[in-house]
Amino acid sequence: MSHTFPPNADGHRHRPDDLQGPPVLAEAPRLELLDALILNENVLTNARHGIGQPGSPGRLRAAALDALATGRALAESATRWEWITQIQALEHGASLHDVASTCNITPQQVVVRLRARIDGQHEQGLMSRATVGELLALVERAAAIHAREHADGGRIWSASGPT
Repeated sequence: MSHTFPPNADGHRHRPDDLQGPPVLAEAPRLELLDALILNENVLTNARHGIGQPGSPGRLRAAALDALATGRALAESATRWEWITQIQALEHGASLHDVASTCNITPQQVVVRLRARIDGQHEQGLMSRATVGELLALVERAAAIHAREHADGGRIWSASGPT
């Protein structure tokens, strides 16, 4: 199954707003987004290499814009809950360094982002103070272990400076 974006009133997709499509795009199943991305990328690749029937300029433009929009939606979907997976990795014994390396960010960025996200969950009423305390303690333990194990001093930065 693949998702396509509805055209705007004149039948073309030529403004970013037209690519918003139904508000459910961001909530579309990942496999559906992946199928749509692959379908549109194949249309573009085939056109570039002269494979099959040539597509009309309008169809190729639509395929390119749909590929961009579905790729963005897929990326957002894939990383939406990354912070929870980072917490789970730490809970199951992964080091802060390993989490950071896997996410292609620094250990300092992991700590700062997790602190902010956990605090935000409480501020929005989505997490109890007790749970916030448990998760922040986990992050602080991981930061302390990182600081002991790394020759660079393992300084961990918060919004207000090094800790």
